[in-house]
Amino acid sequence: MSDDPCRIIRMGKHAIAMGPVGRLVATNLVARRGALGMTQTQLSEAVTLEGRRLGRQAITEIETCRRRIDVDDLSALARALQTTVAHLMGEVSDTTEGDR
Repeated sequence: MSDDPCRIIRMGKHAIAMGPVGRLVATNLVARRGALGMTQTQLSEAVTLEGRRLGRQAITEIETCRRRIDVDDLSALARALQTTVAHLMGEVSDTTEGDR
């Protein structure tokens, strides 16, 4: 078994590998939340204000690659973290407000 918590996740009865972009998003989410000094609970509340419901447990599961993230959640997380989807996905180019 691997030490990487992002290696395998379960989707129903089936175990599937989390892809490299999913792992990168999880890593960048943790880093950005930490840079802002936010707790998982605070992030959960901020995402709710952005129109999506993600509880603290869901944030934990996303950050540890035990839960996949859909595009609507990713967009709300980016807004709540005052960044862009592109940044969370590891793209390090100039971004605009339109990317959020």
